[in-house]
This record gives sequence, C-alpha cells and structure tokens, in this order.
Amino acid sequence: MYFKRLIIVVLLTWTAVWLTGKLFDYRYHKRWSYLYFDKIDQLLKKDSSYDVIFVGDSRTHEGINPFYVDSITGLNSYNFGFAGSDGEELKLVSTLYLQSHQHPKLAVITIDAGTLEPLRILKQRFCYLSYMNNDNIAAYMSSNGFPKFISYFPFLKYSFFDEYNRLSIFTEGSKIPQFDHNIYKGFLNVDQFVNRTGKIVFGNNIKEIISDTAVTDVKSAISLFVNRNIRVVLVYPPEKKSGIVFNSQVKKQADAILSSISQEYKIPLWHFDTAAVYTNEYFVDDVHLNEPGTRIYSKQIADSILSLLK
Repeated sequence: MYFKRLIIVVLLTWTAVWLTGKLFDYRYHKRWSYLYFDKIDQLLKKDSSYDVIFVGDSRTHEGINPFYVDSITGLNSYNFGFAGSDGEELKLVSTLYLQSHQHPKLAVITIDAGTLEPLRILKQRFCYLSYMNNDNIAAYMSSNGFPKFISYFPFLKYSFFDEYNRLSIFTEGSKIPQFDHNIYKGFLNVDQFVNRTGKIVFGNNIKEIISDTAVTDVKSAISLFVNRNIRVVLVYPPEKKSGIVFNSQVKKQADAILSSISQEYKIPLWHFDTAAVYTNEYFVDDVHLNEPGTRIYSKQIADSILSLLK
C-alpha cells in the first residue's frame, strides 16, 4: 500500500511540475520571441535556407534590415544577430546555422570592439536552455556552467535563471511597436524617429578589454564558413563620430585586429563607421542607429553585396 501511494505521489508531483514547466515555457517564449526564440527556431529549422546571413551583436540585430537588402539585391537574407553577442556566441550561431541549412552564398559578420570583449554572454543566455536536446547547444551551455541533465528535466532550467528573467515569466512587458517593416526576418528596431537621443551605452569611460579568447572565437566562426568555400565579409558598423567610442583606444585596437583578420583570411572588411552620411540625427546612442538610420545602412549593405557578387 505504501509503495502504491509513493508511486501516485511521484506521478502527481511529476505531472504538476511538468505542467508548470510547460506554462512557464509558453509565457517565457511569448515574452522573448522577437529577441531570441523566433531566431533560434530559424537557426535550427532544417527546411529553410538563405542566400545571405547576417551574424553579429545588437548592431546587426537592430541595424541591418533584410527587407531592404532583399528588395535591392533580389536575394533571400536573414538577420541572425543577437544583442550583446560575443565571439563565443558568434561561433555557436554560425555552427547551428551550418548544421541545419544549405550553405549560403555569403556570410556578413559584424564585428566591433564589443564583440572582442571577454563577455561570456552564454552564461546569461537562458533562452538556449530550452534547446539542450541539441548537441551543439548543450556542449556550449555546459561549458558555461549549465548541466546537461536539463535536457532530460527541462523544467529545472528555471532554477538557473537570474531574477530578471525569472520575473519576466510573470510580466507581459511593453508592447513592441510595429511600423514600416521594423520587425522583419530577425531584424528589430523600435526607434522610429530621428534626433531622439538615448543613453550613452558605454558611460563616461571606455574600459573594454580585447580578449584573445574572443578573437580566437571570431576566427573560428570565420573558418567555419571559409573552410566550406562560403564567401565571408567583415563589417564594422556605423558609429557616432562625436561619441566617446569613435576615437577610443579600444576601437583602434579592434580596427587593427579586424584588418589583420581580413588579411589573414583574404576577406573584405567594410568600414561603415567612417561614412559621412551617418550624422548624429541617425543615432539613439553612441553606437546604435534609429530605424531611419537603419534604412540607409541596410541599403548600403545591399549595394555592397551586389558589387561583391557581380
């Protein structure tokens, strides 16, 4: 009798925990779909392929709109940029895309000083814990402190969340405004108006440190494409010339590293940070464009792609 009751209690507990986990999954995925889950699903989706993929951090995610790229080039592109992405995540995203899709004609990789920092951003990427059944994701997340058994007991992943992400399960969040293709194929930018200056993202002092590990990860990501005879372009995105980042020492270091990588792999390096068209009115802070600025940037990217592929 005791053993039977024990089994019933275990089954009821398991069912309650499983249902709670499913509810949490639904709410968490809904909250973060535009930023993470839609994009990761597309990375793992085997029945889709793209001519051009964009990989990088927030300056890719919020900067390059495939709508304008596709309209000008006639190609099919997708934005796989993630805000805050570092070299390690760049390598993971590239690996996931190549394991599930046909080879693209071109991989456009945005690199800036932030990408070369020792961020270890995967320690904060709780969204990937929903995909621990993928061997590559499991390996990367395990190396960042998340145990593999999450794939067998997925509801336990919430015990590893930080307070902000845990609380986001129970809050709706602000509604994302939609206008003029501002949400399109991985791209997202909600800053609709020019001259709306936001916070300066780097504060008053530049303290970034270039990480040798991040540089190695960036090179590894590039090698994934180059070794498959996929064309690669490195891009340094637009930057406010009056901002504290533009003339900083860390940017000079990043420029030198990118030039070296470009020469090593014999791949183009496009510098949009020096383009005169990007005046202060097109930025919301030192390094991020508003939506009108992204139209200019995306069209310039498209024109450059056309010239390269001729």
